[in-house]
Amino acid sequence: MKFIKDVGWTFSGTIGVQLIGVLLNIVLARLLTPEIFGIVNLALIIIVFIQIVQEAGLSSILIQRNEINKSLVTTTFYLNITFSLILCLTIFIFAEKIAVFFGHMEVEELLYYSIIGIFIGSLGVTFRGILMRNRQFKTISIINLVSELLGVVLTFIFIFYKEYTLAVGIRIMARPAFQAIFMVSVCGLKEIGGKPKLSLLKEIMPFSSSVLGIKTINYIKNNIDYLFIGRMLGSQSLGIYTLAFQWSTIAKFYISGSIAKVLLPEISKNQNDIESVKRIFIKVIRQVSFVIFPFCIGLTLLAPEFILVVYGQQWESAIPILRILMVAGLLTSFSTIIGRVYEGLGKPSIELKITAISIIAFLPLLFVGSFFGLIGIAYAVLLHSAIFDIILMVRVLRILNMSIRSFILSFKSVFYSMLCVVIFYFIIHHLFFTDNFTAFSLVLLLLIQIILYILASLIFNKSTIITLYNSIYRKLSFRKEVKKPT
Repeated sequence: MKFIKDVGWTFSGTIGVQLIGVLLNIVLARLLTPEIFGIVNLALIIIVFIQIVQEAGLSSILIQRNEINKSLVTTTFYLNITFSLILCLTIFIFAEKIAVFFGHMEVEELLYYSIIGIFIGSLGVTFRGILMRNRQFKTISIINLVSELLGVVLTFIFIFYKEYTLAVGIRIMARPAFQAIFMVSVCGLKEIGGKPKLSLLKEIMPFSSSVLGIKTINYIKNNIDYLFIGRMLGSQSLGIYTLAFQWSTIAKFYISGSIAKVLLPEISKNQNDIESVKRIFIKVIRQVSFVIFPFCIGLTLLAPEFILVVYGQQWESAIPILRILMVAGLLTSFSTIIGRVYEGLGKPSIELKITAISIIAFLPLLFVGSFFGLIGIAYAVLLHSAIFDIILMVRVLRILNMSIRSFILSFKSVFYSMLCVVIFYFIIHHLFFTDNFTAFSLVLLLLIQIILYILASLIFNKSTIITLYNSIYRKLSFRKEVKKPT
């Protein structure tokens, strides 16, 4: 029950943050051109990478360890600050060269601004690890939501002063700083005491470096297509691709990612009991597939109406890219869950090796794909995901002594439900809808998808529907009891 509650809070917080970001980007996309988005995303390739490197490695050991002490917490805290200072200095030295490489000097200014958020953010990395270890996911979710809203306020301030490139990127750049301030306020400095012990580096570095290596390689894998497009096809093409790619990553980073945050401490706690880990894994796969299949396939079907109605005619070329990348996002969403299993079992090196090999294979795929424009790049991403995410899945199933057949059967009911949705959706769309896209037709088609999925789930996935209904019913009943006068 506690696990489901933690998933609920993390999922709600993550979706809330994503919803704020999506709504803001829609407003900005209506006001600005794809080229501005492309320029900002060239800078964000570097900025987000630095943020991931900063957060990924040194705090992971606080979550994975069965027991921790104040010395370990203190040492990781000061290591994070030292490491972040080195990252900030690196950005300061290479900002101009990076801007020259991309061919847009606006990138340099964005990189300089990012240093502030990165340094302040270093103060909160250890505290995030402590909150996750203690399963305080409600607190983390609230902090993330408030930080996101403050970023939105900064965005509109920069729009008011007509600093459009900063307006697009400032929310992501400032978010770590806001989060750190709130996390330090919540936890207090009582967790940090005494001097750091360099002798603990022997314990911290092997595990943390493996986790950091995985995060770094995964980021390179997920963003090397941005580098290809930005360098070879230009900022206009990158802006279009970015819009489509960001929707495809919702499944991986926000839906699966929110559940994976809760899964890591749960797997770590049961790492010596493979049968328990297997049960948790199957349960999570069913939960993830129930949400991810309708989201990814549904948006693939709705792509023309969605792009033209929500973003406008200037983004029309993003429609086929969105459709291809949503299928890739469906595949990679499962690899996010699988990655946390490796990490929770203390075997991140396996994922690191597979991911490193996948990047080497990704480069020629992208090179060949780039000759066919954005469509070629999108198909290269899809093919790469189909190959290497399956390899990651097969390897973790061996560790869990689980057959491929039992893994596939864990989400067969969702697959059957979505197959019915696709068939009936195409029939309804062909008979009753034309190419005259309006907001009304978009909403109506979305409602049709939802109704079809619920009806199909009642036939093929009734147990999940009943579980969700009972969970909501109990929560509402509990609230009514609380409100009753004593």
